Amino acid sequence: SDGDALFFSIGTDHVLYVTREVRASVTGWTKLDLSSKLSSNHNGAAVSAKAFALAQNSQTLSFDLALVVTIAGGDYLYLSLGNSNGSDDWSKGVSWTAIPFDASGVTFNNHIIADVYLMQIYSPTDGTTTENIFVDILRNPTDPLKVLDRYYIQPSSTPRWKRHTLPIDLSAGSISSCLGHRTDDYVPGIYTFGTIGGTRELIFAPQYNAFRP
Repeated sequence: SDGDALFFSIGTDHVLYVTREVRASVTGWTKLDLSSKLSSNHNGAAVSAKAFALAQNSQTLSFDLALVVTIAGGDYLYLSLGNSNGSDDWSKGVSWTAIPFDASGVTFNNHIIADVYLMQIYSPTDGTTTENIFVDILRNPTDPLKVLDRYYIQPSSTPRWKRHTLPIDLSAGSISSCLGHRTDDYVPGIYTFGTIGGTRELIFAPQYNAFRP
């Protein structure tokens, strides 16, 4: 809101940082560790930031963050929603909410997250903003094919992880995905492009099956 820049990155030390533009300083920038404090949620175990996604609400200009961390060989998902867009507010860090894997009928001891996608999508029809969050995990971490299962996340629901069934199998490292909302669709979804069985395909799948009332 004050015109200063915010730069988000994962360093070579596997820490998620926000680097803030600070004009009245020697270098013009300050860097803040956003992820290491999560160690206290895991009995002091070492935390390694693996992947993150960032989205901004086009109406309120607040920021949402999704973070994947690796701890003792397993991956964990954290969200931090509704953060201020003022540079000074980021000097205090962020509050994280754990989103433990709770999909119905599925049990994992240490699941491996391949990627996370996050986007705030505004609907001019009713003036609401939809959280569009997807996570890809390895169906079987020991399988050399690295086949992915996809879930969409609803932070305020039970369960929070919802299975997102696709008509094709996806393999980690072979696809590109992008969130979006097709014209006249009732809910947003995700575009996925990749080579499946030697054939290039581009598909769109809604976040969930929905029909207009």
